[in-house]
This record gives sequence, C-alpha cells and structure tokens, in this order.
Amino acid sequence: MDYGLLLKGIAGLYSAVAGEKAAGAAKRAAARDDAMRPYRAGYAAQLAALSADPSKIKETPGYKFALQQGEETLQRRAGAQGKLGSGSEKEELQQFSEMFAGDYLRSEEQRLAELAGVGRAPTALRGQQEATRLQSESLASIGYGLEHAYKAYTG
Repeated sequence: MDYGLLLKGIAGLYSAVAGEKAAGAAKRAAARDDAMRPYRAGYAAQLAALSADPSKIKETPGYKFALQQGEETLQRRAGAQGKLGSGSEKEELQQFSEMFAGDYLRSEEQRLAELAGVGRAPTALRGQQEATRLQSESLASIGYGLEHAYKAYTG
C-alpha cells in the first residue's frame, strides 16, 4: 500500500470538508449582509399594488407635494407673463400634470423595485459566488482524495 497516496487522499477529503464549511459560512455572511431583507416583501407588495393600479400613485404624499410645487411654479410664471387663468395656462398645467404623473410613476416603481431587491446583486451575489466557488473546490478535492485513496488501496 502506498501511504503517500493514501495521505494525499485523506488530505483531499479534509480539504473538501473544510471547503464545505467555508461555503456555508459564506452563504450565512451574504444573508446577514442584507439589512433590508425583513422589509423587501413589503416593498414588493407595494410595487405589485402600484403595478396593478397605477392611479394609486396620486394618493402618495410625495406625489401630491411635488405636483403642487410644479403647478405653483407654472402659475407664478403664467402670472408674471400676464397669462394667469388663460387657456394656455390651463393647457400647460394639463401637459405638466400628465408628464409629471408618468415620470413620477416610473421613478416610484424603480425605487420600490430597488427596495424590494429586484435586480439586487452586490453583497449577496458576491457571497453566493464565493460559496459556489468553494463548493466546486470541495467537490474537486473529494474527487482528488478518492482517486488517490483508491490508487493507494489498489496500488
């Protein structure tokens, strides 16, 4: 029996076990690094509700405030130009409201999607990638260890 090969086989199996432990630690670290995890389902539900009924955007406090500020700005400008209450002012307000609603809706959808974790990658993905790499190395070590143990045994 070739004890050198047997020792290589045992070392390979030990490396595999250590790699599996490290992969598990990497997964746990990735999960721990996601501070928003407890809130993601709530943001996903808000996004789903907004997608189902986009008119709900008008009920949000941020929308109401920003729309009011934009309309006041247009009214001040119309007043300075002597067009306050005119048809052109009303048309400008209508165009502004329509454009603003679409822009605000897209912005809110993007914000909720980010908070819900849609397309999220950085920390968690790196942890998952590291865990996958370590698991692959572990499997390779198991194969290496078994091969050398077999050679030592049959040798």
